[in-house]
Amino acid sequence: SMFLKVEDVLAEFEASEMESMSTMNTSLGQASSAHGTRSGGGVAGKASQVVPAPAAAQAVIEDVDDAASDASMFDVLERHAALFEMSLLEAPARGRTASDQTPAKKSVAGMERLRDLPKYADMSPAEQRRVRMACGALVLSFYVTVLPISNNFGVLALYWRAVWNMGTIVSGMLMAIGELGGLLVLQILGMKRVFRLKILRPFRKPVNLVLATMASSTAVALVTTPVLALSAMGSVGVHVVNVLLHSFCSECAAAWAPHDVYTKWIGYCYLSKRFSNATVAMATINLFFLNPQLPYAGVASVVFVWSLFLLLVFWSLELLPHQEAARAKAIKVKAAES
Repeated sequence: SMFLKVEDVLAEFEASEMESMSTMNTSLGQASSAHGTRSGGGVAGKASQVVPAPAAAQAVIEDVDDAASDASMFDVLERHAALFEMSLLEAPARGRTASDQTPAKKSVAGMERLRDLPKYADMSPAEQRRVRMACGALVLSFYVTVLPISNNFGVLALYWRAVWNMGTIVSGMLMAIGELGGLLVLQILGMKRVFRLKILRPFRKPVNLVLATMASSTAVALVTTPVLALSAMGSVGVHVVNVLLHSFCSECAAAWAPHDVYTKWIGYCYLSKRFSNATVAMATINLFFLNPQLPYAGVASVVFVWSLFLLLVFWSLELLPHQEAARAKAIKVKAAES
């Protein structure tokens, strides 16, 4: 038959996955054996292979290694994510040979780290509830934070024609400038010098998501102002902030969802986003014909209220940067005392 059965495809996929896992386990075993031979099986030998960590991430390493028994699995997962962010910005560590930087060895090392991370199935009921609440908030955020961009796609051209008597050339150009502006902002925030600025540390995840949500509501509200320049700034700002919102939401999902349930949660997030795209544009168009400013006023209000709700949720889950720093410090002190 020219058609494939779903059962056959799944069986073939499962067989392929099992073969890949077997090959991976063999590679991990060989890498572990080779590592043990080089290190001489002793603690001193192992210490000689340790890669110097960036100073900004040293506290994270100490918390994970020395006080893991006192920290929840969710905390360990979050700290591993923070450490990974730091490692992405570091140059190749001193003391490593060229052979240590081969793609195969990098892949094995990455899988070793992934295998050691906490799994959702191994977490306590309280930790699993924390994961569900944090990831559930992100799923809803993927819906709410798409409201501004979906609204723009639905009625921005109509709004500029009705209010400012300008055609789609102007509204389309504003959208294009906003998308390019969002890309530029992401590139700037991803630069090493900017990422390492101490002044930005309090604004890392999830504070960046909360602030971007507030900024998005402000941009939507600016569109309705009677000043042409401000309305244009708001139209561009919606697209700029939308790029940041998508990146920040994905960043939080990668940090908070354990790897054994990550695909499920990120799938829910994108289903929520697509559902928002499909429903909001239709609703805002109907609101536009009642009053051109009504869809923007409604979206701005909903997004602003959601930003406050997000802040409350993250505070209750103790996910804010200052809360995590205080908790990590307490765990470190407790480990030192014991």
